[in-house]
Amino acid sequence: QVLQGQYGHLAGFQLRHTVSQGQAAIVGSFCYAGVAVEVFGQALPTSQQYAVRHLVIEAAILQVGGEAWRAAVQRLKRQGLKTEPAFAQLLHLPGDPYEALLTLESKSAAELAAQLAQQPLPPLDNK
Repeated sequence: QVLQGQYGHLAGFQLRHTVSQGQAAIVGSFCYAGVAVEVFGQALPTSQQYAVRHLVIEAAILQVGGEAWRAAVQRLKRQGLKTEPAFAQLLHLPGDPYEALLTLESKSAAELAAQLAQQPLPPLDNK
């Protein structure tokens, strides 16, 4: 109801209830200032929510991978991929990208760096 009240007037607003990894979830999506926004929430402590766990993993990857990895993810997102599938594609993670990213949760920065070093990034296009 908070999402509806605060963002329901924005273009493309949608609110849906779903189940993610066996847990009830709510997803709100809308467009703000030309940017597509998706809000995902579960009735779990914040640190256990899948969206937060993905964000922490993605931040760790970008911390280790630096600007080249950030640019590669952004390039895939501009091509239409969502964030988790973009990371999974660059890391060559098989299966469901949302689940596959969680397999990296226990890796140290050194282990992530070693994994990234084994995954050459696609060449930059000059567009």
